[in-house]
Amino acid sequence: MSAQRFYDKHGRNAIVLAGIGAMNYRAFFSFNVVGGLMWTFGLTILGY
Repeated sequence: MSAQRFYDKHGRNAIVLAGIGAMNYRAFFSFNVVGGLMWTFGLTILGY
């Protein structure tokens, strides 16, 4: 139950716990794509 309380407290920002919690696939996929794009552009800009 403590994992559920953590997820309830931090909401969708707790994406790491998505596999353990009850986050639906669409929300997980959306945040995963956004995070991947941010990571890609961030590393590209830092390398430039």
